[in-house]
Amino acid sequence: MRKCLEIADIYLDSYPYSGAASALDPLKVHLPIVTMEGRELRHRQSAALLKELQIPDLIARSESEYIQLAVSLGTNPQLRQQKRMDIQQKMRQTPQFLDSRSYSEKMGALFQKLFREWQSPGSKLTIKSNVSQFPTQIGRIEEDRSPLTPQLLDRLSGCLNLYQIDPSDRTTISELMPLRRKLAEHLLTITPHELENLYQSEVGKAYRALLKSGIQKQPNDNNDGLFVQQLTQQGVGLTNPQAVNALMGAMLYYAPGTLKVQNYRDRLPKWLIEDYEQVFESDISTSSSSQPQVANSPEISNLPQLSIEFLNRLLGCVNLYEIDPSEPSIISELHQLRRQLSEYWLKVPTDGLETLYKAEVGRRYQALLKSGFQKESIPETDRTFVQEITQIASSSAHPQSLNAMLAAMLYYTPSQLKIQNARDRLPGWLIEDYERVFEQL
Repeated sequence: MRKCLEIADIYLDSYPYSGAASALDPLKVHLPIVTMEGRELRHRQSAALLKELQIPDLIARSESEYIQLAVSLGTNPQLRQQKRMDIQQKMRQTPQFLDSRSYSEKMGALFQKLFREWQSPGSKLTIKSNVSQFPTQIGRIEEDRSPLTPQLLDRLSGCLNLYQIDPSDRTTISELMPLRRKLAEHLLTITPHELENLYQSEVGKAYRALLKSGIQKQPNDNNDGLFVQQLTQQGVGLTNPQAVNALMGAMLYYAPGTLKVQNYRDRLPKWLIEDYEQVFESDISTSSSSQPQVANSPEISNLPQLSIEFLNRLLGCVNLYEIDPSEPSIISELHQLRRQLSEYWLKVPTDGLETLYKAEVGRRYQALLKSGFQKESIPETDRTFVQEITQIASSSAHPQSLNAMLAAMLYYTPSQLKIQNARDRLPGWLIEDYERVFEQL
């Protein structure tokens, strides 16, 4: 790692979770760090190291300042060299964060002092904090009563990625809870006729990602109980002017099976039906007697499986691609993940396709299908593969025609793929997603 850092010009620290031990490596090779300081401990660790070195001018207070500082260092060799020399000089003086014995002694003395003051009769201990000087847009969400910002939506997306990777991580869950509350409260500020436009915006995309994340399975915070009751009461019957707003908020809290809207296809707005149905009515189609092929399909445990690590990585990359579709590293990884997913469909028995499409792998497939990734150029290494699956998909007589069609839909843009009489040729469980992606006007 240090060998790589030695040939770098600057080190761009991450945000909101700044480096701690990882920030020591660039400092040890005298590499200038650009960091942004937040209001919480996990947002301030790199900044604390720079303050200890008395080099605070490498600490940004806002996103624009962070970018400006990075550009200045990246385009000014003299400035970079000066900062290298400053860091080298300070690191040679063995700063306190490298002197573990001295640091632990000071921490011990501080804890003893706090304990003695706490023991003193009638004492009222107050510790002054300088946190209030930082801008509210990088503060805790529950303290920020402003409308949803792009930074907030990015933070929500990042937390959802982490939650998909490890849904048991308490730190991630504690981050998501106030973000969910913020989003639900924001929905109540929207007039009913503006809801559909909001749902098609970046806020709606964040809402759908949170709705389908499974966060509803987590116990609610104590502070959310009354709020959820209010949402439920306001949404019951769908008669209140803001009933749909309240229902959308409640959908973020109720686990599948605990919330049902009677005759939802007639009562919910059309733009909300698909997502409501996918989360809260997913058992209806599989229990319907009008679709016996589901009842006769193989048990999911008997079908080929993809690892949860692969599925989580796929969803994480899709989310990152939707945030920044120009990021080369994400595009490169999605090319590989798409190829693996496409090859997977070809291994599935045809009578097991519907079962898997309605399972977790199907939901990840749908996320990639609707991401717009098809517009990216097909890698040279995939061209022969795409030709092969196209030929199979175009032959309705081929036993794997439907498997190949699922794979091909991940490679072709709406203008490149059209199926004549699609409603007669595609199964009911696939037609809605096909039309949504390839038949939109």
